[in-house]
Amino acid sequence: MSGQKNIDKLIEKGDYKEAIKILSEEIRNHPEYPDLYNKLAIFLLVKERYDEAVKILKSGIKINPDYLEARLNIILIYFEQKKYSDAIEHIRKIRERITESEFKSLTNKMDSAKEAIELAELHEEIGMYDEAISEYLSAIEIIPHFADLHFRLAKIYAETGQYDLAFKCFSKAIQINPKFENARIQRGVLYYKRGMIKEAVEEWETVLEFNPKSKKANDFLRITKKS
Repeated sequence: MSGQKNIDKLIEKGDYKEAIKILSEEIRNHPEYPDLYNKLAIFLLVKERYDEAVKILKSGIKINPDYLEARLNIILIYFEQKKYSDAIEHIRKIRERITESEFKSLTNKMDSAKEAIELAELHEEIGMYDEAISEYLSAIEIIPHFADLHFRLAKIYAETGQYDLAFKCFSKAIQINPKFENARIQRGVLYYKRGMIKEAVEEWETVLEFNPKSKKANDFLRITKKS
């Protein structure tokens, strides 16, 4: 599908509106591909368009009723909206369509992610940063769309001087959640340290667009204007 490279570039820039437009066009051209529906739903979620995301996911599931990832995304949305009965309906559908061992494997993965996060936090607390990084990477492999994990990993990379990796992780957190205030502030700090003052200012100004009372963003902008 020709639009994928363009979509990737748009996501890097945080232009979700245009990415959604291109993916919608891809779906019109290739309505038989359920993966496109799932991708579009993820970007709609970033824009907090939950009802549209659910509608799109249901369209993907209609094409492929065994599409596990789409069902899991719907379940997460319903739990977020406290629509527990709707979530249970899809959990039951998953149980009907996969074996007991597959369902157990799924729950085990979620337990593994939780354990990895807990270990990462312990290692980070006592300064065992390499071990903490390893555990966070394990958790991200299981639940890659959890922005906070990428942010936590980025902070460790920054603290240990691995600034390129920190920048990538802050950017990933922002890609998942464009309104992730702390991630934008810290990415601005990295821009500033690289001498990219214009980009740093733009980052902190973006924070103020959705949170005008952000003390850190205001403080950094004030300091930058004085220097």
